[in-house]
Amino acid sequence: MTNKKILLHIGSDKSGSSAIQRYLFENSEQLKEHSLSYPNIGISSFHHVKIANDLGFNGALKNRADLQIYREEIDSQYGDLILSSEHFYYCKKISPILRLRSLLDGIDVKIVVVLRNQIDYCMSSYKEAIKWGESCSFQDYLYKINFYSSYIDVISAWSKQFSDVEMKIIPFDKHKKDIVAPFLEAIGINIIENNQNVKRVNDNPAEIVLFYQRKFNQQYRDNLGTALCHKHFVHLMSFISSQTFRDPVYTSPLFETKFSEELLRQWISGNRKLSDGVGHILNEAICMSLNKKLSTFREFTEDIEIPEIFMEATSGFLRSVSNEAG
Repeated sequence: MTNKKILLHIGSDKSGSSAIQRYLFENSEQLKEHSLSYPNIGISSFHHVKIANDLGFNGALKNRADLQIYREEIDSQYGDLILSSEHFYYCKKISPILRLRSLLDGIDVKIVVVLRNQIDYCMSSYKEAIKWGESCSFQDYLYKINFYSSYIDVISAWSKQFSDVEMKIIPFDKHKKDIVAPFLEAIGINIIENNQNVKRVNDNPAEIVLFYQRKFNQQYRDNLGTALCHKHFVHLMSFISSQTFRDPVYTSPLFETKFSEELLRQWISGNRKLSDGVGHILNEAICMSLNKKLSTFREFTEDIEIPEIFMEATSGFLRSVSNEAG
């Protein structure tokens, strides 16, 4: 057993992870005053996504020799370490967690996870997925992410492999105005001075934009692939920002808001089993979110007039793709 400690932030996604990671990255020098490092090991876009992916949390698995390099880099770092990536949350199979446990063998670990009420989590996750090429309906997407929205299943998978490790669960709904403060408290430090402007990141565009992007994905993803679908989304947002665009007063039919009673029961029952009163907070937030969704629900059809500037943006994008290919 070494004297080093790892503070492991495993997400979840769409629950303030980007704000936490950006804050840790931008205040890495101040963290050292608390004998903490937010290392550059396997880091990209402010989080340790390469470590997570190389362990197999999100697909590609590197060989054992490459993973040993991570251990050597961890051992060489100053003080205790904070490792953070929402990709650690993607653990349908137990094997990536086992690999991480092996990688951190002999190191004291504390796990921190932030959880958001499942209704808002699923809706936010769906919007993000559309940006990256998702084309299915919201109802089908709920089925796709059923394991991840059942928090008790994910937490149980981690608890079984890290049974001797402290796990702190932070309810996002209680702290969504500033998720950084309770995270810092959970890892045992006070707010770092110069904590100016904890930036909100990953704001979603108008639903009509995502509705149009989903239609683009449905038509072009098989030929273009997910990377170019995302590139189209970035182009679309840039084009809109350079034009005079007024968000329509109606809401697009992006969501079917009638969550099944079976799914709601599954979430609420699982949440009750979570510790520290978190389950109660999540279930209360589910009820509030559901009531809000139902009170604003209106029936829509797919026959929506798409703003012309959207189609102009797509035409320009497809021309540029064709020119690059040809």
